[in-house]
Amino acid sequence: MIYLGANQDAIQAGGELGVAAGNSLSFEHSGQGTASVFDSASKFVQSYSTLEGPPPSFSNEDREAQEKLAREKRRQKSSKN
Repeated sequence: MIYLGANQDAIQAGGELGVAAGNSLSFEHSGQGTASVFDSASKFVQSYSTLEGPPPSFSNEDREAQEKLAREKRRQKSSKN
């Protein structure tokens, strides 16, 4: 089971539903954020077919990509003001 949450603490919200922290990912509410999170989710699901190591989880790179998008969006908003 995975939990994806836009503009929220997906780890906390997913945890309240019984989803492991590694299976939860927050994403930026934007076209780029949505495309990126679905790419991450696709890789996550595909990793189940190999299962040669530990169970899959979202990577630090997945999380960092979303943080970068969020920072860029905040920067764009502040430059408009």
